[in-house]
Amino acid sequence: MNPNRITLLHLAQQKLATSLQLPLQEMVKIRILDLPIFTVKEGNIQVFGHSRETENIEQLPDNWTGLAVQSIGGTNSLWLLSMDEDTGEREINHLGSPESVEEALTIALDVLHRNMIFWQSKTLSKIA
Repeated sequence: MNPNRITLLHLAQQKLATSLQLPLQEMVKIRILDLPIFTVKEGNIQVFGHSRETENIEQLPDNWTGLAVQSIGGTNSLWLLSMDEDTGEREINHLGSPESVEEALTIALDVLHRNMIFWQSKTLSKIA
C-alpha cells in the first residue's frame, strides 16, 4: 500500500477523534437519538444539544464539532461537523442513515479519508 495513504488514514483518524464531542470509546455507547440535533434554518446551520451545566436543550456554538442527527419525515440522517485546520471553516459531511453511532463513525472515517486523498491529489496536480 502507498505509504502516503497510510499517513492520510492516520490523519483522518486523528481528525475524527478531535472532531467528536466525546472520546471514541464513549461515542460508540450512545444512541443516535441522544446526539445533538442538526437543522438548517434560512440557510444557516444550527445544532441543538444538551447544556453541560443545566441539561436544557440549547443552540450550540458555531464552532461546535461532532456527530449530529437530522430527522426529516421520520428518517434520521447523521452529519459530521468538523473544522478545517487550514482555513478554520466548518466542514459538514453527510453520513447517510446508519443503524448505529458505531456504524456512523466507520462511515465518517471513510469520508474524511477519501476527502484527504482527493484534496491531496488536487494539491499534487497543481505542483506537477
